[in-house]
Amino acid sequence: MKPNIEVTDIIIRRASNGWIVFTGSEYDDHFIATVYEEDETEWGEHKALLDLFREHFCAFTQSKKNGGIKLEVREKGYDFEDDDDNTKWYNCAHCDAGYPDQECTCGKAKNESR
Repeated sequence: MKPNIEVTDIIIRRASNGWIVFTGSEYDDHFIATVYEEDETEWGEHKALLDLFREHFCAFTQSKKNGGIKLEVREKGYDFEDDDDNTKWYNCAHCDAGYPDQECTCGKAKNESR
């Protein structure tokens, strides 16, 4: 079955061994399919998705001289990483408080510590 894809469309589909991206083409009735196959490693699935984002959404990612989304695979959860990191992760699981100048606004974090 051929999907109906416009020139500016990007369709991402999960496959059993990775990811498939369908993008529009400048030629009528054509589209481009790109496969991002997972490595057979513990982080292969994550790295395949990371490669997909870097290739198809590079304008939105951080570069040496421009800000943007920072994409990386980390082996430890943020609760187990060193405190040296500049980012203070969420101090409340219920609201968006998570940076040094933000505090919990919903009050649930204070009640959970009791």
